[in-house]
Amino acid sequence: MNLYKLGVPTRNTPPSKTRNLFGPRLKEIRLGRGMSAVALIAKLEINGWSLLPSSLSDLEAGRRSLTDVELMLLLKVLRADLSDLIPRKEG
Repeated sequence: MNLYKLGVPTRNTPPSKTRNLFGPRLKEIRLGRGMSAVALIAKLEINGWSLLPSSLSDLEAGRRSLTDVELMLLLKVLRADLSDLIPRKEG
């Protein structure tokens, strides 16, 4: 199985390619909760993660890698579950 062809970032993925698969969905969840980027960053900082606005933008666009610890903290702050990251099928 060629992970690169599936869009999964690998060690040799060029910088222009997707670095995480959950960023765009996390942004959808954040916006669906009516939360601004500034509010999310403030809540993350309260929970111990200091994140620059540009880093959040890169993360949500899939241009920045996301660790499992970061993902879990984002889900906690957004009050979301891992299952919320799976896109819903229409129809």
